[in-house]
Amino acid sequence: MKLSHAIVFAAGAALFAALGAERRHQERQDLADKHHKEAIRRATECHDEAVELSKLQHQQRLRLGVAALHQRLLADIAADPQHQEIWVKDGRSPEQMAETVRVNRQISLTQTDFELGLCDLDELHVRARALMERPAVRRFWAATRDFRSQESQDPESREFVETLDYAHVTVSAQTSEKTPADA
Repeated sequence: MKLSHAIVFAAGAALFAALGAERRHQERQDLADKHHKEAIRRATECHDEAVELSKLQHQQRLRLGVAALHQRLLADIAADPQHQEIWVKDGRSPEQMAETVRVNRQISLTQTDFELGLCDLDELHVRARALMERPAVRRFWAATRDFRSQESQDPESREFVETLDYAHVTVSAQTSEKTPADA
């Protein structure tokens, strides 16, 4: 073999090796870029999930704060005749007003528990039935359910109202079937 052929052959082999190395380098670079993009996508998803969780937790803290204020206001109304005078309507006596507010406190607390996920739907059904077994609660619910239904904006509050309605209808039907001898 001539020296020129050997040089050409060696140059070709070197060029082929260099091209192969470049191709392997490009494949590794493409794979690294793909992994990098995937890592960025996952990090972005995690960040977005963290932001949504933070928003949810903030909303829950706000709800709890408002619920606490509402409970305090109801406690003041139930205990203070001057508050009762402000809120009384339909010629109710202070005792009737206090009873109404106490029932409202219990229903509001139950609703907050449910809407924050502290009790599930099955437990809500049990609580609703237990509440509706009390005549004062049934009277309160009959008088206020339309308002609560109208102010229900989210699925949880609508589900709460529907559950209490169901318990109200069920217990009311059962108690109206009882005769004075059964009671």
